[in-house]
Amino acid sequence: MRPPWARAAACPRPADGHGHAPARDAVDGGEPPCPAMERRPTHPHRRRTSHRKPYNFLNRDSARRALARGLPSRLGSGRQRSREVRAMRWSIHHVNLEARDVRAAARFYSAVLGLEEGAWQFPPARGYLPAEPNRLALFADGRGVNTGLHLIAPDPDFARRNNLLHNPSMGGHVALHVDDLDAVAERLRAAGIPFSQVGEFAIPGLRHIYVEDPAGNLLEINGPV
Repeated sequence: MRPPWARAAACPRPADGHGHAPARDAVDGGEPPCPAMERRPTHPHRRRTSHRKPYNFLNRDSARRALARGLPSRLGSGRQRSREVRAMRWSIHHVNLEARDVRAAARFYSAVLGLEEGAWQFPPARGYLPAEPNRLALFADGRGVNTGLHLIAPDPDFARRNNLLHNPSMGGHVALHVDDLDAVAERLRAAGIPFSQVGEFAIPGLRHIYVEDPAGNLLEINGPV
């Protein structure tokens, strides 16, 4: 009797040429076919099912990752959120730039770019916001109160003194003005995204939210008091 390896090597090729092994009793007088000719059983098609759980953002990093992927959260489906966002009226209120030397930066924007520096308008009861010309500058665009370009000296103590999680004086930020700030706060809170919220403290008639987007950019969102 040939050894198993010799018998396997001598297995005849299928006669039909389509890769089908001959019947078990057709090989070596009823012996099992060689492994090369053994026809693998075909498994039935398994239907894939989704077991996606609702997303529950537990911290800032998970919120960033999920928002970056565009995944649905407890706020509802992406399509529903898109409709909500499109319904929100918004505009860019100002751009805030960090300037370690505010006066040097102000001279660049006025002398080189021809922008006109204006006077900052404060609310009656303001928060901690240094007003010295070497720490704060405004180039107003005339659209509204303190709209335009802001230059501010970085202040590591700014967040603590205004009871904020974020420091808008460091790193710069863009400010969006929306018509429903409470709706924005509700969405952020429902998604578990950390944000800072403060009342009228820097600009007359406006409340403020500070939050980081998925890329880590600091964003100010303000709305009417």
